[in-house]
Amino acid sequence: MAQLSDYRLLTFDVYGTLVDWETGILTAFQAILDKTNAQFSRQHLLTLYHELEHAQQEQTPDMPYSELLTTIHPTWATRLNLPAPSRDESIRFGESVGNWPAFPDTINALKRLSKHYKLVVLSNVDRESFAKTNAGSLQGIQFDLIITAQDVGSYKPDLKNFEHMLHAVKEKFGVEKSQVLLTAQSQFHDHHPARKAGIKSVAVTYTADQFHGLYRGGKPHHAPDWAHVVERARAHGCEKMLLTTMTLAGASQNLAIAREYPSMCTMTLGVHPYHASEIYADEATPNPTDSYLARLRELGHTLLASHPSPLVAFGEIGLDYVYLDRADKATQQRAFRDQLDVAVELHLPLFLHVRGEGACADVVAILRPYLERLPAGNRGLVHSFAGSAEEMRVLVGLGFGISVNGVSFRTAEGREMVRQVPLEVLQLETDAPWCEIVEDDAIRQFLEGARPLPAARKSNRFVEGLMVKGRNESCTMERVARVVAGLKGLQVEVVAEAAWRNSVAMFGLGEGEGEELKN
Repeated sequence: MAQLSDYRLLTFDVYGTLVDWETGILTAFQAILDKTNAQFSRQHLLTLYHELEHAQQEQTPDMPYSELLTTIHPTWATRLNLPAPSRDESIRFGESVGNWPAFPDTINALKRLSKHYKLVVLSNVDRESFAKTNAGSLQGIQFDLIITAQDVGSYKPDLKNFEHMLHAVKEKFGVEKSQVLLTAQSQFHDHHPARKAGIKSVAVTYTADQFHGLYRGGKPHHAPDWAHVVERARAHGCEKMLLTTMTLAGASQNLAIAREYPSMCTMTLGVHPYHASEIYADEATPNPTDSYLARLRELGHTLLASHPSPLVAFGEIGLDYVYLDRADKATQQRAFRDQLDVAVELHLPLFLHVRGEGACADVVAILRPYLERLPAGNRGLVHSFAGSAEEMRVLVGLGFGISVNGVSFRTAEGREMVRQVPLEVLQLETDAPWCEIVEDDAIRQFLEGARPLPAARKSNRFVEGLMVKGRNESCTMERVARVVAGLKGLQVEVVAEAAWRNSVAMFGLGEGEGEELKN
């Protein structure tokens, strides 16, 4: 399993990874909207922008990015039936790149990484635009090498850009391909061509890829449609969402969402076992107060000090023995213990992940010394549980609640476990965008009478406002409740009310319908 210490050089796509280009470009376009007080959804604007940008890049692959923005600016306005901007307005729009904001954790992360790695930019912008960004939102960061689309004469995902970078870092730093790690958000522009070029890469997203329009196969099929996901959830009676955090960087993004939807969204804080190795990537830092765990602890205290606090649980932490390619068992167990130390200090209920053969027994063994230090009567929740009835009883006996979703119904063992979960500890979730309900012969009978879901299209035939086939959403919560009720032989209202009371008691969600949304 590769570790960060295996690499000498990190290469970054900038816009979308280090810099919040979506906010930047929409802010720059706002002047046109303000002229007529026009209002469009963020998703609609970005969908149209993606279309225009891609077409222009294919038509003029050697055009500097600032000129590309200037060129598509009037077309963007015209397609929205807005007044055509003046030439000066379009030029200002093209020059706005330098004003696009960095993500909240970008500067500190780059400063830490620069102590251990060469930092190289591989971006689709032009030299002048990046220079403005480096003097603006990325001020103070000294990159070891900057490569733009203008330098190469083509835009990513063209393999020429990656080959150019590999040749340059070998010549300038003596770094081999195997010592290069690419960090980026876009599957289409970066990860898939990087794999073709034999470059290792790591993805950066602030919610699940599917909510960004990214699916298996690489090419982005549509713009982010988070707002529509929220609207559909509300329309189907889901008034609360618990955003589960998987990394420290993800916490910043969940916080932004919680602040955007303060009456609807709360969040957890913690590092998923998939990402356990990331906690220890900066162990060589000379300043222990700047370690990953120290920053996690500091963020927890900061969030709890705010009123009202969006932070209601610590997690998603635990053990996953199914996927060990990112972090082996020893690393996961170490991360679990270290994070439990933070959790008891913050006095938060746990949000636990338990999956794979032997994981439950190890989770229980690690938890036992901490039980009396967890909140009395509110130790936490084992989420997305699909283990055996016997394992469920052990976890309940330790004082934990059990949350189930579509993945819990996929085996006879899982369905029997659901039947036996006591109502007084039961909670319901969708774990969207994963864990959708598979309507097989064992389940279909329980969904009779369920409210019809909105129409759906395949991701590559995306229609704004419709669901995406194969992508789970919060609006399916009623179906989870109906299956659980059917398995237990109870009225759906009884199950839903019991689960909601348990969620309110544990997380203090207030009145409304309950739901947990995976991040």
